Amino acid sequence: AFFIIIGGTQEAYKKAIENWEKISGQKIHLIDVTLPFQGDLTPYVIKARDAGCDAVLTNQVEPQVVQLIKTVDAQKITGINWLFLAPGYTEQVAKALADTKQPIYVGT
Repeated sequence: AFFIIIGGTQEAYKKAIENWEKISGQKIHLIDVTLPFQGDLTPYVIKARDAGCDAVLTNQVEPQVVQLIKTVDAQKITGINWLFLAPGYTEQVAKALADTKQPIYVGT
């Protein structure tokens, strides 16, 4: 899980993960709350790959969703499911990522 932290949201994200782990009986393998609004996302996708993640959840918004997947494609990373929140569920994101082979899931 990679999160952008705005204001006091860090506590809410940590609580949500704690609740999910309790309900599911599973543990989040990697949590990083340093995801930037702008900048190079390569270290994050490499971190997910090197940690052996089979899925990554992030709270990025539309342009960052596109940037992340384009970074994943540029690094030729495969085998990870990419999960985004509702801001990634747009026609613009779908068009921008039409050529990717990445498994992308967006909650609405």
